[in-house]
Amino acid sequence: MRLAPLAATALSLSALLAQAQAASISLGWDSPASAGTEAVLTFRTSTGTTNLSLRHALPEGAVGHEFVLPHLPRGTQTLQAGLAQDGRVIAQGPVQPLDGDTTRTAEQRLHPDLALGFADIWQCGEGAPLRVSHDGASLRLKRNGLEALVDPLQDQDEAFANAAGYRFILDGNRAQLNWQGSPEEECEAALFPPILPMVARARSGDWQIELQRDQALITVPGLEETSLSTSGLTISAPRDGSVSLQGNALALHMTEDPCRLGSADLIYPVTAHLRIDTTATLPEGCAGDPLSLLAGEPWRVTSLLGIPLALAQGAEMTLELNDNRLSGRATCNRYVAQARIDEDRLDFHDLGTTRLPCPLDLGALEQRFLDALEAATGFGISTGGMLTLRAGPMPLLTARRKPAP
Repeated sequence: MRLAPLAATALSLSALLAQAQAASISLGWDSPASAGTEAVLTFRTSTGTTNLSLRHALPEGAVGHEFVLPHLPRGTQTLQAGLAQDGRVIAQGPVQPLDGDTTRTAEQRLHPDLALGFADIWQCGEGAPLRVSHDGASLRLKRNGLEALVDPLQDQDEAFANAAGYRFILDGNRAQLNWQGSPEEECEAALFPPILPMVARARSGDWQIELQRDQALITVPGLEETSLSTSGLTISAPRDGSVSLQGNALALHMTEDPCRLGSADLIYPVTAHLRIDTTATLPEGCAGDPLSLLAGEPWRVTSLLGIPLALAQGAEMTLELNDNRLSGRATCNRYVAQARIDEDRLDFHDLGTTRLPCPLDLGALEQRFLDALEAATGFGISTGGMLTLRAGPMPLLTARRKPAP
């Protein structure tokens, strides 16, 4: 059953770049900009780390802006554009691959329906991104698997701190951060991957809703298709760890909480609650892409088949997942594979490696590691950040995020 449009589908950046010759990107949006709004371009590496951010303060009433693209830092893989106002992203485009082509003009429309996130994302200094969500009157700060709750300070607008040395002071689209009493870092409101499109399903299998940027498709046994037609969806993202979609016939409430679907040995990043008409809330469901929990900075393997590892840095085993492509080091050789979720099972396939010579002991270890990847069907991540790949109930390996260089 198809519901009202959410937003227009964006063209790919590579297609737009093929239309002209100047090295620039023109942004457009529907609602005139308010005072204090900035247009932002964010360039990221393959791991999602921001390596360049361009910002421009907009005049009040602006409905577009053209950025001239500079020479990009080495390793730049993606571009994302948006509008930031008072420390929040209010409109944005999808993350777009650069395809190595930044010599032509591109045009991109920005949509408020894509500016959805469970938390505000800030880029502070050269460190890992900072996720800021509201927790009552306080703010919850998350970074590199650690989190801290900071409370508002009396007589200091938009200033938050705690006794452990964490401090966050907001100033519009900028902020100052002290992380565990470390030197102050300058922060800027950043863009983030939109949560749409997203599929949410009941743990029991009783319902499913597929949310696209331009449509929604819902399946609920026993209900007529016409009973779910609606004139539109309103979207609320209060940045308290939830996102809500409300229509004439349904309400979907999603929270950024780990969720397991049935007997699948996978973690989904979002818990979903669906209500249809005036009926009682349907069985709880899971949403989002499990692979998003594995993506980002590389993982270093700490044990294999229950045996702790202590390898030299040049012989380490690592996993790095980006754009559904798994890669890394398997002691002596590099490897690459494709990753997917197939019928609620993790699947690493099309595995290939380089063929460098390897000492006998490391070669045998390398083969066990590659076999473990191909055998993996699920994973878990502990509250302490430990990743465990499993084949059914059997653990195959454990890994932790590599520290930033």
